[in-house]
Amino acid sequence: MSTNPVIGTWSLQSFELRFPDDSVTYPYGEKVSGLLMYDDTGHMSAAFGSADRAGSDADLAEVDAKVHYDAFMAYCGRYEVEEDRITHWVGASSLEAWTGSEQVRVFRIEDDKLFLETMPLKVAGDAPKGVLVWTRVPKIADAQ
Repeated sequence: MSTNPVIGTWSLQSFELRFPDDSVTYPYGEKVSGLLMYDDTGHMSAAFGSADRAGSDADLAEVDAKVHYDAFMAYCGRYEVEEDRITHWVGASSLEAWTGSEQVRVFRIEDDKLFLETMPLKVAGDAPKGVLVWTRVPKIADAQ
């Protein structure tokens, strides 16, 4: 059994951008959905966005293929936990600027909640921090 506390699957509960002037915005809206997965081989994957994105049974050839950074985000790669920090080495990302980057998060776990805070981000000349709250998803065998 691993002693790495982040291993598992986490469901996104909230995503805020907190600005230096104490203002808060919700880049994916106030209702979000998504999963964050950490495995015991040192790999991670995250996919999340607005819970209000409309589903469709349209022909995939007719669907707008443009990725909207403000509606959905996905990335994956390697990760490492050191004390209260998790470093993600991004191997692939829906946000091209992140591919090949190193993303550092300060984290804490309280009960079944994982709290992640980004380093200051570059957003329209400002430097907000992303604050994400995730809830641990029970193992399927545990949920039955």
